[in-house]
Amino acid sequence: MPDEKLRRRELVMLSGSLAASIVFGALGVVWGIAASSSVILFDGVYSLFGTTLTGVSILAGHAAGRAPTKDFPYGLAVMVPIAVLIQGAGLLGALVYAATDAVSTLVDGGSEVSALGIGLYGVVTLLGAMAVTWWLSRSAAISDLVGAEAQQWRASTVLSAAIVAGSAAALLLTWWGVHTAARYVDPVLVLLIVVLLVKVPLVMVRNALREILEGAPPAALRATIDETIRAARQRFDLPEPTVRATKTGGRVYLDVVFVVGHGIWDIDGEDEVRRAIIEQFRDDRYELWANIELTTDADIAQ
Repeated sequence: MPDEKLRRRELVMLSGSLAASIVFGALGVVWGIAASSSVILFDGVYSLFGTTLTGVSILAGHAAGRAPTKDFPYGLAVMVPIAVLIQGAGLLGALVYAATDAVSTLVDGGSEVSALGIGLYGVVTLLGAMAVTWWLSRSAAISDLVGAEAQQWRASTVLSAAIVAGSAAALLLTWWGVHTAARYVDPVLVLLIVVLLVKVPLVMVRNALREILEGAPPAALRATIDETIRAARQRFDLPEPTVRATKTGGRVYLDVVFVVGHGIWDIDGEDEVRRAIIEQFRDDRYELWANIELTTDADIAQ
């Protein structure tokens, strides 16, 4: 079950990501305007946009950690996938806008930019994005929100690497005297980055929708659940149960129904099975809400 220590660690990671996004975003916007570079400006806006999404993640994490209330008896764990969905949809929208602007620039004949300035910016942001990605990835497993932030910074690393590669290509074209082709490097870089990054928000949206719609949990979590139930079956000599499970943010909902023979089990025995399954589930990342039933009526298990 997630404890207060993990929640504080999550807040530290998200706050650190927020601070880094503000710094790199401001750098990108100022540098992009000064260099008249669409790709640098996009990188800066992308980072600043990420600060808003990180803020949403922090609020979602706070809401999800609150105890259930009369109005929300199941708590607000669903705020976590909702926040991830907003992040994914927002990033996807930013990529669509960037691609549209890049195509417009290509149609207009490209743009004059300083390839050296773009390259220098790319190196600075590449090193920074790699450092933040490494820092977040070390703790990505503690929550979906930190994992989403790590994915976002991983995407920023790819973006910066593409900027460095593109600026190198522009310098070579200029050195070879192909100045006309060099004018198209900036918008082409933007389109390349969109292609490289588009998978990240699509995966975020897909996974978030899966949780909101109460789909089956990820494979690793399903394996943990299967092992937990297998251990209980062996201990109490129980038949194969009907199992339903889903994950919502940091919470796992587990419904297990065993169909048993008449006159064998009583309430105390059912409680013992329930307690064994709850104690066997060993994953500190999640809070387990389990409903374990033993019944003689097979129709109830359907």
